[in-house]
Amino acid sequence: MSLGDVGRASSQPVYVPGGGGESVFLVGDTYTTLLSGAQTGGIFTLLEALVLPEAGPPPHAHHAEEETFYLLSGALEFTGSWDLRWEVMPAGGR
Repeated sequence: MSLGDVGRASSQPVYVPGGGGESVFLVGDTYTTLLSGAQTGGIFTLLEALVLPEAGPPPHAHHAEEETFYLLSGALEFTGSWDLRWEVMPAGGR
């Protein structure tokens, strides 16, 4: 994909069935790509992460990307020296 292609995502819906997507295993966790950057015109990538207790990715940085987390259960702890923006939403929405 060239830089000129960024933002030219298909307007067609994409269905990923349960158990679908390509999975990789990293430090004991499972990361499954549900939507790739190629499918979204470079706008975003959607991953499902199954993270074990007291685990998670090693320290790392994203210099050009932002991350959003949607936590289904449990808790996550983030460490680092950056500006975090938080929005807490109760179960069931606002």
